[in-house]
Amino acid sequence: MDRGCSPCPPSTYSSTENASDCAYSGCGISELIIAAGSSTAPAECAPNPDFIPLDLDDSSLIGLAASGARLYAATVSFSEVTFHGFEGGAPLDALTISIEGHPIAGTFAIAPDETFYSSSRDPNVPGRIWLDVVTRDAASAARVAITTTSADVWLGLTSTPSHWVYWDTEHNGLGHEGVVRSASHSEPAEVETLIRQTNLVHVSAENMDRLFLTVSEPPRLYRLLDLTPPLEQVALPASFVPTLSAATATGKAYAIGLSSGQRSLEAYQIESNGTVTEHFEHRVDESYPYLMTGAIDPDRALYVLFYSREKISPGSYRTRNTYYLLRFDLTSKDSTLLHLGSGENSWMEALEVKSDGSVYVAGVHDGTLFVRKVY
Repeated sequence: MDRGCSPCPPSTYSSTENASDCAYSGCGISELIIAAGSSTAPAECAPNPDFIPLDLDDSSLIGLAASGARLYAATVSFSEVTFHGFEGGAPLDALTISIEGHPIAGTFAIAPDETFYSSSRDPNVPGRIWLDVVTRDAASAARVAITTTSADVWLGLTSTPSHWVYWDTEHNGLGHEGVVRSASHSEPAEVETLIRQTNLVHVSAENMDRLFLTVSEPPRLYRLLDLTPPLEQVALPASFVPTLSAATATGKAYAIGLSSGQRSLEAYQIESNGTVTEHFEHRVDESYPYLMTGAIDPDRALYVLFYSREKISPGSYRTRNTYYLLRFDLTSKDSTLLHLGSGENSWMEALEVKSDGSVYVAGVHDGTLFVRKVY
């Protein structure tokens, strides 16, 4: 029986009829798209001048954070953490510190005075998390002990104008619950447990009067006011599934997620009094979107980093991640989708907006850590 033919799936092409396979038609994460590809021809690509490789061997990315006009990427190699700084497109002198433990991805934050926070698991004491607190000039360094029952999949570290906030999910003997802990920048070792909540998957902080907690079962978004329980549920439409939130110290926050039909990526603006005032929506034409993170350019734009997963070719078990950055204009509500590239061994996991409105992502491309300016 003759093999049946069909057009190449999205993002792939074949330049000949009756080909046995299709090839990727787009550009890589380190490239710019000069001319889009089609089902019969590949895209025309060129090196991206805003792609900044961090030429490090055996290193992993911990996180990305902005402080005013400066951007910092934190990486780890063996027992050292390095903070790479950039300002005006030029690199700053890197700061490297020695640590004991296993650094935790996604747990890097910066205080307003450019004190660095990162966390690691103690290699000898189960449930012990160390929070490293290091000033930019390395004149002061301290370790804060956080005792957990067992840090699980969901965790994070963020910084507000006055406090650091660390959260994770832990097993309490009966099930999993999220625990949010915090302390002021002036007294970082005075750790206080703020809340315990089942099915916690994400935390963002507008300021220390308002934390936003996303839970998964059932999907809900809550506010924690004045650091004091109980939690206050944000009244979102039943058709909306919140996945994460983004908040700043300017008084507004945004719930980010998918419609119940999973064909629209949506965001709802939350005022300082907890009311929902604005709705943003973008129809998702790509395959199922996996939301990574969000960031705000205050009063101008909301950014959402996500990816879709596609098979390398029909019938293949291998997959390729294609990354996108969605921009919602906070005034016009218009949405703009930027294609960031694709790769089988590449991923993006961090997003930051600097005070000048420039936007950066960070991740790994074919084994190389990178920072890339996208706006």
